[in-house]
Amino acid sequence: MVEGPAPTSGDGTPAGDAAGKTEWRARILASRRTLDDETRSREAHALAEAVERLGPVGTLATYAPLPDEPGSGSPASPDSFVAAATRAARRVLLPVTPPAGPLSWSVYEGPRSVREGRFGIVEPIGPVLPPSELARADVVLVPALAVDLRGVRLGRGAGYYDRTLGHARPDAMLVAVVRDDDVVNELPEDPYDIRVGWILTPGRGPVRVPE
Repeated sequence: MVEGPAPTSGDGTPAGDAAGKTEWRARILASRRTLDDETRSREAHALAEAVERLGPVGTLATYAPLPDEPGSGSPASPDSFVAAATRAARRVLLPVTPPAGPLSWSVYEGPRSVREGRFGIVEPIGPVLPPSELARADVVLVPALAVDLRGVRLGRGAGYYDRTLGHARPDAMLVAVVRDDDVVNELPEDPYDIRVGWILTPGRGPVRVPE
């Protein structure tokens, strides 16, 4: 776990605004760039096993990680998030990224049913379902740069998931996926941030947020 003080503003006060989040993002992305292929592969395997342990469930909403995200790799790989999700759930949803607003969804039908979408994110080629489809998900895996012990999640700043997670059911399992080093004591939080109830890492698997 990353410890130490939260980023501060120019006058030394805690930064709970966009500037504070920018510092966190820069530091974590820089750290991810230093990872070697062996570490990435080992963590991807551990994450896939952890995702599989979330089942059996009816519907699981997940995502295809970008190259710098934990668990990255081809959806066809047995160590991929997406492949693990198909072993944990009867139905798997992947996001379809619109120009703005909340994410849409589509059902994953196998590695041949996807294409590269907006921002280079892999998405299904099937019918696009509305954001409200997320209400069918029992488990929602959420990408994150970091997450704190209160369940506050740090994303990349586009706000897609903050606009999307409000469509999840109150009893759905919201799970932020990060590296073990990216679980931190406290992150800056904005009023529109939606907290998660679970954290999934390669070393710990899925664990409930303490608070």
